[in-house]
Amino acid sequence: MRLDGKVVLITGAAGGIGRAASRQFAAAGATVWMGDIAESRPDAAVHGAPEHSTHNLVLDVTKPDSVIGAMAEISRKSGRLDILYNNAGGTQPGDTFLAECDDAVFWNTIAVDLFGTWLCCKHAGPLIKASGGGAIVNTASIVALMGFPANAAYSAAKGGVASLTRSLAVALAPDRIRVNAVAPGVTRSPRVEKSLSAGRISQALQSRHLSGFLECDEIAAKALFLASDMASGMTGQILVADAGVTIA
Repeated sequence: MRLDGKVVLITGAAGGIGRAASRQFAAAGATVWMGDIAESRPDAAVHGAPEHSTHNLVLDVTKPDSVIGAMAEISRKSGRLDILYNNAGGTQPGDTFLAECDDAVFWNTIAVDLFGTWLCCKHAGPLIKASGGGAIVNTASIVALMGFPANAAYSAAKGGVASLTRSLAVALAPDRIRVNAVAPGVTRSPRVEKSLSAGRISQALQSRHLSGFLECDEIAAKALFLASDMASGMTGQILVADAGVTIA
């Protein structure tokens, strides 16, 4: 899967899946803009990536001015944008059973996971169209496909991402932009490792991962596939990579 000559924006690129994706996309020949909030700004020198193939970008996906500024910087310095990988997101502390979840936790979750995805799509779309078309890869989750008693805010946000993906696939098809999403199961990012150590992931959910938890590189590879020409003809699809959770 090659991305020679392509310019890519990956959000949430400071660590975990985003960092793995930055390395894989760069190795496939792309110029990769690694976007993340200033507090966890990624290191442009990604180990294993070709020299000068990755670039830092301070980006808060919940802030319109930050997203607009990031797109302007990419356009100014790279002259185009071909692929957007909306990786930024995750659960928020306190996102638990509905009656116990604070309103602010709900809105913070929606802001990062759903609004941030929508906002980046909104402002990346015209750049990708001007480049002659390309691909958007969103990040859904198994919680968008199943009923989980806890994490109600995260479930709502990721369900919204799945629906948004289908809507945008139809809306952006005339612009030659494919829109798909990856729906990961539990993936061993640094954040998830902390949750495992603290016992915050139930044994029941762990046991449903028939082939074990996913690694960050595995999910990054699915995003790379959806972004590449290998996935031509695919749009509006939710690619489930969950080690068997949804069928167990």
